[in-house]
Amino acid sequence: MYHSVVVASDALTEARVKRLTLDIPADLHRALKIRAAELDVPMVELLRLLIDQALEDPSTLANLVEAQR
Repeated sequence: MYHSVVVASDALTEARVKRLTLDIPADLHRALKIRAAELDVPMVELLRLLIDQALEDPSTLANLVEAQR
């Protein structure tokens, strides 16, 4: 993994972390919230896992960026 994924809120206070504010469209937020609920995980944990997975393989991000151009 690219970095250790911090899950528990207590661990957040002990780990060195940075806060990220991200504005996303309402429909994307809704879809993320639904998927997190289906998986029974907090949205923030799901996002950390997705970011971590994307950073593991540089071609994944390159392909996503290229597809948006």
